[in-house]
Amino acid sequence: MVKNDGNGMPVAFVGGAHEYPTRGAYAAYVEYRKTGQAAAYFQFDQSGALADWIDANHGNVIIIAHSWGAEMAASVIAAGHDVCKLVTVDPVSWSRPDFQLVAEHARTWVDYNATGGQGFAWSNVIAGLGGAWSAARKPYVTSYAEIPVSHGQAICFVAPAGC
Repeated sequence: MVKNDGNGMPVAFVGGAHEYPTRGAYAAYVEYRKTGQAAAYFQFDQSGALADWIDANHGNVIIIAHSWGAEMAASVIAAGHDVCKLVTVDPVSWSRPDFQLVAEHARTWVDYNATGGQGFAWSNVIAGLGGAWSAARKPYVTSYAEIPVSHGQAICFVAPAGC
């Protein structure tokens, strides 16, 4: 698995519901900060703050977003906030951003679709109820990969420093 690191570029982690303060994208953010690289964390309901952060960095950023956070980040980008790289990790939502606009405003869009997990995994049930995107965005992304982990494990599987 190729990890998505910032190579010195600011990275924002965007978490889904119930990830702050100990799980998912927040845990990945905490581990990433230990590497000494610049990073920020946003929750799925902080779209205005994410847009401001992207603009303050002139779009020279990498966004790594999970679950409902991935939907929020994609929607912010679709609204015209250009980024160097968007990494969506098993996005879920009942509505969808305009995938074409996301692709136009993200220089690179890497997408991971979680397709596994050992036995019964509550996080997969929650993702299904939350409106898993499955492969719907596949025609629009720069790179698409299915990963053999549960929804809850997905962000730690692809995060630069794990969780």
